[in-house]
Amino acid sequence: MDKYNFNFDFAIINHGAMILDSKGNVIYNVNIQDDIVKNIINDLKLENTIYKFGSSGLNPRVDITSCNLNKIHTQYKERNEAMCIKDNINKKYSAYVNSYFVPINAVEIISNKTNKSSAISLIINKLNIKKENVYTIGDGYNDIDMIRDYNGYCMENSVKELEQIAKSKVSSVSDLINNIN
Repeated sequence: MDKYNFNFDFAIINHGAMILDSKGNVIYNVNIQDDIVKNIINDLKLENTIYKFGSSGLNPRVDITSCNLNKIHTQYKERNEAMCIKDNINKKYSAYVNSYFVPINAVEIISNKTNKSSAISLIINKLNIKKENVYTIGDGYNDIDMIRDYNGYCMENSVKELEQIAKSKVSSVSDLINNIN
């Protein structure tokens, strides 16, 4: 926010696990259960990661063994390894978390009690905004629910699954804004 002098009413971060108000205060936060994190760590093959971190509260980069994580991020050398780990995490822990593949050969994990779409729903209900007045844009697997649920557009370089459900492709956020104004 400070680096780019970016003003907002609300910011949805960590795939919907946290919402900030316009002053940067946390108004919504869903953590992954600490005991589940400990179990997941055993399945992440950390010895094969090239980068890993957790997010906890307003701390975007903490050790993944920390408590109160709302996101886990692990990056691997090979796409296939990341995809297999993502699938294994979803298979073993789907009662607790959602795991997403990120096209930098990474796996990102959040609680299954939230996602970007549900975070948007919380905001529009709080502000009494009509669903049809909400527009979304994304490019990855973690955007699928949001794009499907709210006037969804995708970036030109989006994953194919997102392209199949989006209203249209756009080259930038500013293009989408110009198209809807």
